[in-house]
Amino acid sequence: MDIGPRAHWRALLYEVGGLPATGFAAGLGFAAVAVAVAITSVGYDLDPAAAPGTLIAAPWSLTARLAAATLLAAVLATLAAQRAVSRAHPPEVLRDTN
Repeated sequence: MDIGPRAHWRALLYEVGGLPATGFAAGLGFAAVAVAVAITSVGYDLDPAAAPGTLIAAPWSLTARLAAATLLAAVLATLAAQRAVSRAHPPEVLRDTN
């Protein structure tokens, strides 16, 4: 299996970053559903006859910072794994220890 370092790094990034990216997207989805359920529930307003005065704004800057932190963690983990793999000597790694 002869792949170049660039292709190996990209494969590692997909493998290492896929789970955090999926978790981030699922968390955003669950949060959106939770807010939608809370807003539309019957007991949310104290006075249902009055016009709503509350505006729930989405924290887009926090969401962007969390996405950047997730991406940074995936890239750093990928770089560390790629560095370890590129420094490994195949005969030592594949040696039978029995």
